[in-house]
This record gives sequence, C-alpha cells and structure tokens, in this order.
Amino acid sequence: MLLAYAIPLELQEQNVLFSYNVEANYNLPTDAENFHFTPLVRSFMNFNRTFLYDFIEKKIDSMGSNGHDCLLQLICDIAKTPVTHNGLVGDLLQVLFMPSTSEDEGLTDEEEAEERGKDGETDCQAYYSNCPHSILDAISYFTD
Repeated sequence: MLLAYAIPLELQEQNVLFSYNVEANYNLPTDAENFHFTPLVRSFMNFNRTFLYDFIEKKIDSMGSNGHDCLLQLICDIAKTPVTHNGLVGDLLQVLFMPSTSEDEGLTDEEEAEERGKDGETDCQAYYSNCPHSILDAISYFTD
C-alpha cells in the first residue's frame, strides 16, 4: 500500500510539487486457518417487528423520552401521511412502521395506532402527548 500527499510549491515559472510518501508492506494469508469468523449474535431469521420496536423504544427511552408513545406516534403519523412517494426509503418506512404489512405478532397498541392514523381524523401528536417531538417531523419536511 502506498499513500502519497503532494503540495504544490508556488515558484515563479516553475511547477514543483513537494510530496511525502508512506509505504506499507504486509503479507497476505496463505490458507483459511488464518481467518477467524465471529458468529452473528442474532440471526436475521429471528429479526421481527417485535424486536425492532423494542429496540427503537429502548433507544428513545435512553434519550429521555417515552419510547412507547413516540413509537406509537410515529406509526400513527406514517399511517396518516403515507411516505411511499419518497422512493425506497419511503417504502421501507411504510413497511417497517405499519404492523398490518406483516403477519400478526400480537402488537395491539401498534395496530391501534396504525388504525388511528388511517382514519385521518386523529391528531397523532395530541393523542400521544407523552412524546414531546414527532420523529417523522425530525426526518422529513413539507414543501408547498
């Protein structure tokens, strides 16, 4: 591996570069025994909506807000204002935060939040007032 850093020197009528080179040599492994693979802590086959929602709630709780209410507000907001027009990211948010898009995992609070958002009448921020800030507002904005 070779790393070089060049600085042009300003001299009249001459092009001069001052450069500093760093070279490193290393041996490549010769057989597979030199590699040590650590097993994954959690298999992707065990990754489900319940795990994701618990993880998000704990992260929000650690930031000093009510994780459960903030997650419910996010689900309600996404159900009320679909974000599928935002390409791949919007589709991903829609799938992740609408419990009806997967098999039933017994997430009754989350399913109720989605239904409240879908009815179009619920003010999600007022309904889940224990969450001081809307997560959807933090990652998006509306333009006229």
